[in-house]
Parts: sequence; C-alpha cells; structure tokens
Amino acid sequence: MKAKLAKIISVLLQPMLMPIYGILLMLALPTYLQSLAYPIQKAVVLIVILSTLIAPILVFLLLINMKVITDLRLRNRKERTYPYIATIILYSAAAWVFYTFPIRVPFVFSLFIILNIVGLCIQLIANFILKVSAHLAGITGTVTFLAWFFYINNLETVVFAFVSVFIIGLVAWARLYLNAHTPKETLLGFVSGLTTGLIPVIIY
Repeated sequence: MKAKLAKIISVLLQPMLMPIYGILLMLALPTYLQSLAYPIQKAVVLIVILSTLIAPILVFLLLINMKVITDLRLRNRKERTYPYIATIILYSAAAWVFYTFPIRVPFVFSLFIILNIVGLCIQLIANFILKVSAHLAGITGTVTFLAWFFYINNLETVVFAFVSVFIIGLVAWARLYLNAHTPKETLLGFVSGLTTGLIPVIIY
C-alpha cells in the first residue's frame, strides 16, 4: 500500500508537471491575471503543456529508441545529461514564445519558465558530479515561486505555506521510500529548488 502511494505521488508530482501546475494555479487565483482574455489564457496553458510535457516526453521516447537512455525514470545519473539538455532547450522555446507573442503576455509567466530553466541548468551541472532529486527541485522551486506570487498579490500565504511544506514532505518521503534517491540527493534537490525559487525575492 505504501509503495503504491509513493508511486502515485511520484507520478502526480513529477518535475515535468510542475510548470503546468504553476501556470494553472496562477491563472486560477484572484489576481490581475484573471483579466486576461480567455484565448490568451488558453494559449499560455497550451504552450506550457506542449513545451514542458508533451515535447520532452517525445524526445525522451526518441532517446530510449536510440538507446541513449533506458527508461523515463532516468535512475542512472549518467543518462540524465541529454534529457536535461533537451528539456532546457524546450523550456527556452516556451520562454521565447511568451516573449515574442503577438499579444503581450504578463512577464510573470516568462519569469516562471526562466526560473525552471535556471533550476534545470543547476541540476545539469550538478549531475556531472552527483545525482540530484529532480522531483524535490521541481516541487520546491515551484512552491517557493508561488509563495512569492501569493505575497506580491496580497493573497493568504500562511495556509499555502503549510500545504506546500506538507506536499514537499510527501514528495521527499515518496522518493526515499522508493529508494529513488538517498537523503543527500533529496536534500540537494530541495536546496536547488529553494535557490531558484527565491530568485524573484532577491530581484524584487
């Protein structure tokens, strides 16, 4: 039962879904973003889904077919290099599309994607030395960024903070329970995500 729960958590909160969750939550919250026309909101969501989920999965499947990687779980640290590079390129494409979009798209979307790119670059560099939990980096970076977004829009941050800590704890437990990472790798993922998520706080 615990193993099944850990697998479900790992799938539902896996790194490639974080940008989608983040964008959807920002659009759902009662902020200035809700004034965006529905076609623009839909376009933003579709761009994120295509560039951060569908395209990366297709690339990963191609890499599996070419025998560059063995499976989508990327358990082997040495197999993570090309997927990281491919994902960085695809995320960069999303940021570029937002920047060059015919109708002005709020910068917060580009900033969120850019921070994901920064996080991926950190993980790519670290990957040459040791394995870092992409799950922890993804969830921590996302909730840290969203906490900043809550704060600047005068939304309730206390409840969000408690829920975020609980979710991060769940992900850490799941990855450790499945022996996907060591405590050190999990901690490094958390630090990596926290570092990138705090960039807006430092900038603004």
